[in-house]
Order: sequence, then structure tokens, then C-alpha cells
Amino acid sequence: MNSSSRSRSLIVIIIILLITNIAILAFFLWPKSSLSGTPGGSKPGYGMAETLKREVGLDSQQVIKLARLREDHWKKMKLLFEDLQKSKNDFYVLLKSPETPDSVITNAAARIGQKQQVIDLQVFQHFKNSRLVCTPEQRPKYDSLVQIIIKRMSGSSRGSNNRRRDEKPDDQRHKQ
Repeated sequence: MNSSSRSRSLIVIIIILLITNIAILAFFLWPKSSLSGTPGGSKPGYGMAETLKREVGLDSQQVIKLARLREDHWKKMKLLFEDLQKSKNDFYVLLKSPETPDSVITNAAARIGQKQQVIDLQVFQHFKNSRLVCTPEQRPKYDSLVQIIIKRMSGSSRGSNNRRRDEKPDDQRHKQ
């Protein structure tokens, strides 16, 4: 193979690699809604509506009712989350002053707890209202699905996975 054919081969390889890199970047950086061929693919909750339709057997009218409930719910939740975040920020600002009395710290933590309680009650009420959209026959399936959603929201599955991962090295050390 002479020098000119070798350089042509290298140029072709470089061009192929460049095109591949651009394609990979476009795939990861392009907005997901335009890549997914589903209507409203980027809308929050759309996947949940499809899951409810498929798993619970909701009809189109029920999905529309749930979409309205979800929209109202998230309007309320956005304000509640912002309020909670502000309280948490105020709480951790107390770290800057080492002379802050324990009673002030305790009261700030209690306010966070109260706001979290309001959020949890709002989520509970949302699921309770959403359940009413289902027929009596659909409710057991809905209840099962909601329990899975709640576990994911609370992160309980992540904690158990982390514990198992943490336990493996200990178990292996004891076996050696």
C-alpha cells in the first residue's frame, strides 16, 4: 500500500468517525419530544396516562379527567415545593451563625416538617381523587399501580439496592 492510498484510507476513516460522533451527539443532545414519535412525548405525565390506559384499562374520557386532575394537582404542588425549598434554604442558612439557639433551629426544622406534611396530604388527596375516576372493577389495578408509584416516589427501592450493594463487600470480606 503506497503513501497516497494509506492517507486516503485514513481520511475516510476519520470522516466516518466524525460523522459517527456527530450522530451520537445529536442523539443525546436533541430534544426528546422531536425524537419520540408519540404525541405529546415531552409532556409530563403522558407516559403515566398511557400506563394507566394500558394497565388499568382506562378509556379516553377517563384519561382526559385524570389529565385535568393532574394539571390542577401540579399547579398546587409547584407552589408547595417552592415554599418547602425556601424553608429548607432558610434552615441551612442558619449554619452560617454558630450562635443560633437550638430552639430557632428546631422551629425551622419543624416548619420544614409541616410543609412536607402538607405536600404528602396533597399527594394523598390527588391519588384519592384520581381513584374516583376509575370504575369499581378498575380500582384494584389502579391501587396496585399507585403503590408502585408511591414506592418509586419515596425512593424506597433505591435504599434497598444501596444496602444490598453495601452489604456485598462485607459478606465477601467475611468469606475470605
